Amino acid sequence: MNLKELLEKKQELDQKIKEKNLEVRSIKEEAQQVESELFEKMSREGIEKTGIDGYSVRITRDIFPQVEDWDTVFNYVKKNNMFNLLYKRINSVAFRELVDNGKIPEGIKSNIIEKLSFRNG
Repeated sequence: MNLKELLEKKQELDQKIKEKNLEVRSIKEEAQQVESELFEKMSREGIEKTGIDGYSVRITRDIFPQVEDWDTVFNYVKKNNMFNLLYKRINSVAFRELVDNGKIPEGIKSNIIEKLSFRNG
């Protein structure tokens, strides 16, 4: 295929993906609605776990942090040497700004990823 044919094929495939994604989104919304109804019914009836024909469902509870004061959290982490509470990840946008200004922090190297960028219109 020549370049024009490849671009046309890519555009055609992107359109198919878009159409299928709309269909999937609709199915996911319906599944979410059923899940909500199931959760409500189980909660109302005091059922924690149930199932049918090998398919089971269980209400689970997880605890997630919600920071109310970042300064207090950072002070706690530093004071108790508990850096494992934080994600070990560099903010890419802030890093790119430093690189653009010629300032690469010690201990970090740049990793360049090349990819194609498509735009419609």
